[in-house]
Amino acid sequence: MNAKELFIIKKHNLIELLATIVVWLAFMKDAISASSHIVLTGLGVAFGSILLAICISSFKISRRVLHLWLLAALLGGANIAVVGSLTLQNYIPMLLLYFPIAIYFVYSPSANERWWEINYFLYSAYVIFRMLTARGGYYMFYAASRNALSVLLLIWLFFLYNVYRKAGKVLPIRDVVLFFVGCVIATGRGGIISGFVLIVCFWLLDLRENALHRNWKYQSRWLSLVVVAIVAFVYASRNMESIMSQYLFRFSDTASLRSSNARIEAWELYINECKNFWVFLFGGNTNRLLPESYAGNLHNSVLMMHARFGIAGFLYSLFIFFSAVILAIKKKEYHMGALIIVFFIRAMTDQLFPAKIGDIALWIVIFYRLKWKRSKIKGENRYLNSIVNTKHTKSNILEK
Repeated sequence: MNAKELFIIKKHNLIELLATIVVWLAFMKDAISASSHIVLTGLGVAFGSILLAICISSFKISRRVLHLWLLAALLGGANIAVVGSLTLQNYIPMLLLYFPIAIYFVYSPSANERWWEINYFLYSAYVIFRMLTARGGYYMFYAASRNALSVLLLIWLFFLYNVYRKAGKVLPIRDVVLFFVGCVIATGRGGIISGFVLIVCFWLLDLRENALHRNWKYQSRWLSLVVVAIVAFVYASRNMESIMSQYLFRFSDTASLRSSNARIEAWELYINECKNFWVFLFGGNTNRLLPESYAGNLHNSVLMMHARFGIAGFLYSLFIFFSAVILAIKKKEYHMGALIIVFFIRAMTDQLFPAKIGDIALWIVIFYRLKWKRSKIKGENRYLNSIVNTKHTKSNILEK
């Protein structure tokens, strides 16, 4: 191994370490207190800026991605100056913390699957512990409710999907099972529904993949699980009332029903405000348009895109989601399609973006859509092939 090859490997490892630090800063900044939030956000933005500069200089990134970053910066600046629904405090992290993380996971040529799996399990254990020991049983972090758990772990699944994809592998179903278990423990309705949809999708895709390869031993194991699931369904149907009251009370208790009605009322109020031509065209400050009790939160990320970026942001977000799902189906990347669908379901009932940590997953979906748009290799993934070649090259270097 010559000095140049050794330098390339060490450089990749250092970038991965830096990305790990930035990820943990992004996910921990809302966990402890308001004062630590300021410090951790500042550190995250600083290290994120360094990560962004390194990624741009080290990876092959389309100019369209950088143009999109500039456009987002200009639109955000226009909103701050004119509409006033954004502030520098919540918009700078979107550009210099969340954006670099998404850039790394999509455009880095390779990543250590085991390393990111360990980080995922450590973070999952941490947030579940915080949720179980939370005061009052509702707030997991100082500024995040139990509902946030499904959003945070879903973003990690996007990370792991890209990490495994670089190695030519599929995201293991065990990671999805952990996501679903966390959602059930959190008792968030949106999370439970999202987790159920995702685990069913991955289970069916896993079953389909092994059926194509005629792995009968594997299929018999899944068949036994199907039998268990049927028995569990029969039991649940006969004892639904007690199960709802003990484990799924958020779907039936009065407070939760009021929460659902409040969401619908907020959507209706904002849509009525959009009858004003200027609000329809450019969006509006939800703190002024909605009653004070709503605290400016529409509990709908797509509508928040309209509030922050006008009709253009609203239509673009819908276009990105639907076109990315269609693209995933065309490329036969059904696991990615399932992740995008679940992310969209989750986004329709809470504010995940813009200017929130859900921006990371949104950027990943946008980059996925942009990256594969021009690929014309039928039934083949040009980027994945380049990744596999890179992995082989790295292995050859290490063997020397």
